[in-house]
Amino acid sequence: MNLTDYTATELLERLKSQSITPKEISQACIQRIREIDPRVNAWEYFDEEAITAQLAKIAAYSQETHP
Repeated sequence: MNLTDYTATELLERLKSQSITPKEISQACIQRIREIDPRVNAWEYFDEEAITAQLAKIAAYSQETHP
């Protein structure tokens, strides 16, 4: 099962159990957008660099609060 197939609740449970990371979720979503968007054109603007920057902030925060 792909991470994009899980519900938000299921993803949260997996994050809490540390069986997946925010980076893995983001990468799965980015990949899915790359696969589907050429057909549906849902995204007018998609900034992968912004996602990467936010992931770095999440990782830094996580390490500060949960070393």
